[in-house]
Amino acid sequence: MLKKFSDYFLENKKWLAFLVLINIGGFIYGIYYYSYQLSITQVYLWPFTIDSPLYVIFFAFTSYLLYKNKRIPNWFLFLTAVGLIKVGIWTTLVLWFYSDYYFATAFALNIAILILHVGMVLEGLVLIPRFSVKTKEFLAVLAWFLFNDWLDYFAGIHTLIPEGFAQLLMYESFGASILLTNLLFWLKREIYLNKKTKQDS
Repeated sequence: MLKKFSDYFLENKKWLAFLVLINIGGFIYGIYYYSYQLSITQVYLWPFTIDSPLYVIFFAFTSYLLYKNKRIPNWFLFLTAVGLIKVGIWTTLVLWFYSDYYFATAFALNIAILILHVGMVLEGLVLIPRFSVKTKEFLAVLAWFLFNDWLDYFAGIHTLIPEGFAQLLMYESFGASILLTNLLFWLKREIYLNKKTKQDS
């Protein structure tokens, strides 16, 4: 079912063109949203600061390469899928936990942001059938996300949010990094082994 869902969007030129454009737009708005935080953050930390825009532009690039029928490295698809799902879930939780803060003054804008981040999760899901994961790729991607989590919560570069749930969100972020990378790695490994068994029999 997930493969059919993936094929419907990622093997259709019109959908791919739309996904490129909408994600570039999301990236531009995301950079605008982070503009203040980037102004007070060291430049070398910017790639670790712009969580949502980073994975959105990765997906735009992925969609463009698929549109041009270009090969995409498995590690990049894996990284992008995990990032989209992880950040999409994290932001949805932030909007939920701090709903009184975010929806009191900019209801329509934050509803749109919520919908877009749910969309990020869906974009991550459509990538899952399109890559296989080797152990070294799994370890590298896991290390990337854990390092990013460490920078977020111990170097203080996570997205600026009100006080109150930061510690809970830290646990969720580290947990999601470990769970999502492992889940996708072992899921894809199991699918590969099942296919290999059928081919050998």
